[in-house]
Order: sequence, then C-alpha cells, then structure tokens
Amino acid sequence: FFHQKLLLALNISEALLEPFHNSASSELSLAFAIALKRFSTALAYLNLF
Repeated sequence: FFHQKLLLALNISEALLEPFHNSASSELSLAFAIALKRFSTALAYLNLF
C-alpha cells in the first residue's frame, strides 16, 4: 500500500517536471526524471521479493 503511494508520488513529481523539459535546464530535468524512473523501477523489483 505504501509502495503504491510512493509510486504515485514519483509519477506526480515526473508530471510536475514536464514543463521544464523545453527550458534551458532540460538536460538536468530529464536526468532527474530518468533517476525517478530508475528509483521506482528498483522499488517495484524489491516489492516482488
């Protein structure tokens, strides 16, 4: 249950970053979005065990 809430929070964070992808800091925000995806993927794998 907590895991689902955390994934939802990560998705919201990613959605909030969307407007910044076209800005001067696009590389930074893209790197952050990728880090969020990797983090949530790692949590999903841990949730299987």
